[in-house]
Order: sequence, then structure tokens, then C-alpha cells
Amino acid sequence: MNHFADRLAAAVKLAGNAVCVGLDPRWDNLPEPLRSSGRTSTAAIADAYVTFCHGVIDVVASVVPIVKVQAAFFEELGPSGMAAMADVILYAEACGLLVIVDGKRNDIGSTAEAYARGYLGRAGSLWHAAALTVRPYLGADIRAPFVQIAHALGAGRVVLGG
Repeated sequence: MNHFADRLAAAVKLAGNAVCVGLDPRWDNLPEPLRSSGRTSTAAIADAYVTFCHGVIDVVASVVPIVKVQAAFFEELGPSGMAAMADVILYAEACGLLVIVDGKRNDIGSTAEAYARGYLGRAGSLWHAAALTVRPYLGADIRAPFVQIAHALGAGRVVLGG
């Protein structure tokens, strides 16, 4: 099993750059054609997010190695948003991109472990994230589950600085 850092290095070499494209869909900033249906239910917004993100992925997949999916914009839509996020992650993977889930997670040990197991690794996670953003502010012992699980699954952590 290749570790995230190895897969990222290979993808950067193949792409010829280290650009990470953020997928941070915001309803008010989507192109007008995606908002013009008049439907504003969470399901309709989630569908528009999928369409938008697929379009971005289609444009960038051949020129960048990795995308970052901002979980908050999907999570705020509830279950339909979470289904949309899963769709976007799987689509990006299918297009050959590595995926970072920008969830900025951290909590006490058992909760941190559940976040790590839930998000990280193609084999162990329903989310299939190659990496997850982690906040370092609660101390090294709180980061340990992210380190251990990421290492076991060949996934990565992007630790945010202060």
C-alpha cells in the first residue's frame, strides 16, 4: 500500500505541478444557469453543487494532481449535501485525482479516532478521502488517532497551522 505522501509525490510529478484545486461551492456564487431553476430546496442546491464540482473536475483533472472538498458547504445541506459530497469525492477519484476532505477535524481521543476512521482511506472509509485536514490545537495526544489510522490506511493528514 502506497502512503498518501508517496501517491501525492507521484501525482505532482505526473501533473508537473503541486496545485490543489478547492471545491468550495457556495450557492450565491454558482453560475447563474445552475441557480436559475428557481428551486432552492437543499436537495436542489446539493444537485447544483454536484453539477458545478463535476464541471470543475472535468476542467482540471488533466492538469492538477489533487482537489480539496470543503465539507462545510456540503454538511450545511444535511443528508442531501452529504450525498452530494460523496458523489463529488468518488467522481474526483474516478477522474484520477487525489482528494483531501477539508473538515478541520479534531476532538478527544475516541471522537478523533471515529473521525479518522470515518474519513480516511479508500479501503476503510465510506468517504475515501486520501487526506483530511486536522486542527492541532488540542495537543499531540489528541492528534495520535489521526496519525495512527492515517498511517495504517496509507492516508494523510493536513495539519493546519496557527
